Amino acid sequence: MVRQDVGINRETVGEFPVGKGAAATAWLAAVKARLADCAYPALRRLQCDLQVDAVVLRGEVSNWFEKQFAQELVAGVPGVQQVVNQTRVSGS
Repeated sequence: MVRQDVGINRETVGEFPVGKGAAATAWLAAVKARLADCAYPALRRLQCDLQVDAVVLRGEVSNWFEKQFAQELVAGVPGVQQVVNQTRVSGS
């Protein structure tokens, strides 16, 4: 269902990155891998970006469960301290 090893951890990358360097690219790839491996198609279509010290999620999901699940999934990436969940629930 969800791949837990996304090939990144604090030992290989360090603290949560800011900017657009190699560390930021690696963190963003780890977050995107978590979403891409999810069983929910709506979560695989979400966009994510790094903004200061947070991961920002954008896009549309089918229900409130998927919105919360996306947030928890991304928060589980090692080193992620904050998730800004800007996803929209369709029909609400």
